[in-house]
Amino acid sequence: MNKTTNARTSESEFFPEDKKKYVCEVPAQPSYIHQPKNPSGFTPMEHIHLEGRAFRQVSAGRSPWWVIFTLWFLLGFPIFLVLLPLVTTASFWSFIPFLIFGGLITLIIIRGIRAKMKAGG
Repeated sequence: MNKTTNARTSESEFFPEDKKKYVCEVPAQPSYIHQPKNPSGFTPMEHIHLEGRAFRQVSAGRSPWWVIFTLWFLLGFPIFLVLLPLVTTASFWSFIPFLIFGGLITLIIIRGIRAKMKAGG
């Protein structure tokens, strides 16, 4: 009986008899919403980031048709116009860098057209 009395005495020391509800508030985990910073394009790295974002939109087919046609007229056709004289007059090794960089832009535009056609857009 002595143990029970001691146990009740120790309980009554910590928990009063008025039976109040004890609440322990635990804050919820804050939900961090990652909002990427929109680059302004003033520094070289921000400019590269903006170009990459634009070309990703085109190659995924998420840009409107007028943007794709404008890219063909502004980037695609001039590349072919410069490439034709290079092919006929120069050696193969001299125009490989131009072919690589010009080919990348045309491949991006072609991928955009194919994605847009698949989406039915």
